[in-house]
Amino acid sequence: MVGDSSSTLGDGGQRLTEMPAKDMLLVLGSLLAIVLAPIFFILEVAIGGLGLSGLGAVIVDIVIGFLMLVSVGVMRRNRVNGILLALISAVLLIALGGAAGIIGGLFGLVGGLIALATSYKLFLK
Repeated sequence: MVGDSSSTLGDGGQRLTEMPAKDMLLVLGSLLAIVLAPIFFILEVAIGGLGLSGLGAVIVDIVIGFLMLVSVGVMRRNRVNGILLALISAVLLIALGGAAGIIGGLFGLVGGLIALATSYKLFLK
């Protein structure tokens, strides 16, 4: 049983190393937004008290972070829709997500722009 779980983790790591840079940036940006938002909120509560605006930013970061993560899967099926979803979610993270959203959104924006630059011929049809 232990060998099965370690081989599964090895397969996941192998898939991450074979992932293109644009997909890796989108995954990294979404994970940063999802993980950093609660950490920043806990720090904000510990330092200055409970703020509802911070809680709203956490919810926005988690929802839009998952949306950007979904865009990687959509990009594999339909490249144009995936690129548009990634760019829209990255811009929304930057605009609405607070500090964690800005960090994750910038990674997502760079990944989306790289994906757009490598497949610009799809948009010219």
